[in-house]
Amino acid sequence: MSNKRLPRITADELIKVIERLNFIWDGGAKHRVYRRKRDKRRVIVPYHRRRIIPPGTIKQIINATGLTVEEFNKLRHGKKVK
Repeated sequence: MSNKRLPRITADELIKVIERLNFIWDGGAKHRVYRRKRDKRRVIVPYHRRRIIPPGTIKQIINATGLTVEEFNKLRHGKKVK
């Protein structure tokens, strides 16, 4: 799979990556809000445990974190991002 393709992942998998980026859960149940103090970024993740998140939503979330799809995929697989 190309690193530039959007991943097909669940909210739990997405949240793991977001937390690696130093985002902290700031509330919410069905839509969880994550904030990062360093640059005041906010990311909202629809939380429906085992459901795959739609590609457009994943793209918006990745953009909100300030990463590219390629950087997100590297981080998702445990590799370091510059």
